[in-house]
Amino acid sequence: MCSTSFPDEAAYDGHDTPPLPGADFTGVVSMVPSETNANKLCPFSVGDKVYGLSFDMLRSKARVSMDSLAKMPCDVSFEEACTLPMVFLTVMYALKEQAVLKSSDRILIHSAAGGVGLAAVQYAQSIGAEIFATASPSKHDYLRSLGVKYISTSRDGDTFVSEMGELVGSQGLDVVLSSSNLVRESLDLLGPGGRFLELGKRNILTEAEMTQERPDVSYFTYTLNELIPDDPTLKCKMLRSLTDDVESGVVRLLTA
Repeated sequence: MCSTSFPDEAAYDGHDTPPLPGADFTGVVSMVPSETNANKLCPFSVGDKVYGLSFDMLRSKARVSMDSLAKMPCDVSFEEACTLPMVFLTVMYALKEQAVLKSSDRILIHSAAGGVGLAAVQYAQSIGAEIFATASPSKHDYLRSLGVKYISTSRDGDTFVSEMGELVGSQGLDVVLSSSNLVRESLDLLGPGGRFLELGKRNILTEAEMTQERPDVSYFTYTLNELIPDDPTLKCKMLRSLTDDVESGVVRLLTA
């Protein structure tokens, strides 16, 4: 089983023969290597329920690298597990590995009612960071039900500047996650030495532009999408960590 998302649709742009969609997947191991490297034994057995991240997974059977999957969390269905890897690993890499989010931090999470946004809210709450968020007005009550107090919209720049500026105050923010169409407006709220994590690829500041405007800011545009091919061993470790977090209750299934 695999899930599809907007990045899968975007992958079709510019391709005469586009790749198959689907990165998040779940399944059952039907075959394992007959021989493995002595330094890398296969941790799976035939019949294991697994989930993970790979490419072109919209198919009934696939040969997948051991670095791309992990055993599914207990008491989670195939459908539920299939919604976990991309959004939670994106957030784990951005906020844990890059921003090194701390309990004393104030973080602005754009599009907080989306999949990545909800995962980011969960992670920030587990750390104890103070959360500021944007979402469409119809989602504000839902975010409040999750414990998010400070909310504005990203649909209207003037409203965002007025409302979020008042909410954040003179103290400023420590971290901004995915600025959407409000790059400079969000940057204006970021305090000295802040961290700015951009998950999008369109209409964003280049590193040179960020250095010119805010040389004090740590700017991250390298995301999980680049990490998957560049460092597959880290992805495997993150998947195992995600399994542990789901089983311990640190990570909750996304229901919105």
